[in-house]
Order: sequence, then structure tokens, then C-alpha cells
Amino acid sequence: MSSYYIFYTWILAGVFFAYYLLKHWHKLSLPPGSKSLPFIRNAFDLPSSHECLKYIDWGNKYGNVMHVTAPGKHIIILNSIKACVDLLEQQSAIYSDRPSLPMLHKPTL
Repeated sequence: MSSYYIFYTWILAGVFFAYYLLKHWHKLSLPPGSKSLPFIRNAFDLPSSHECLKYIDWGNKYGNVMHVTAPGKHIIILNSIKACVDLLEQQSAIYSDRPSLPMLHKPTL
């Protein structure tokens, strides 16, 4: 009788493990960044003080646009004025979640 409990416990653990892999093992098109650990991600890598010095160091290593993962969040760090202008001003229509309002651009509507 106890072998059934062990068997079903392993089945249940396998189902939860498969669910975790399917949920978290997706390949996003993200910029480069430091390697993250399972479950805690980059929680220990994120600076608590003197953030600018750490971001400059990461910028020299990974480039002007980099990615870190906090538990449950993806964080994109822009490390140069050119990267900020390119992504936030020139391509804002691609990355913005707000719909465009044609009444603001065409007063005749």
C-alpha cells in the first residue's frame, strides 16, 4: 500500500516539475545579461547602493542594452543616451502599450 503513495508522490512531483519547466523555460528575445540562478534569478546581483557604478561595469561587459531578471520580473537596463533615444523616442510606437489617439493628432475629427 505504501508503494502506491510513493508512486503517486513521484508522479505528482513530476507533473509540478514539468509545469515549472513549461512555464519558465521559454526563449524570449532578450538582450544579453548576467547569468541567473534558478528561482532567485539575479536577486543577489542587483545592487542596493551605487547602482550607477554597477550598471557602468555591466555596460562594459554586456553592452548598452542589458537584461537582468529579478524574481518574477524582467528588467531592461539602458546604459547610454543613444540606447535611450533609440528605444524610447524613435521606436516608442513599437514598445508602448498605449493605443494611439487619432483625435489628438487630427483636430478635424
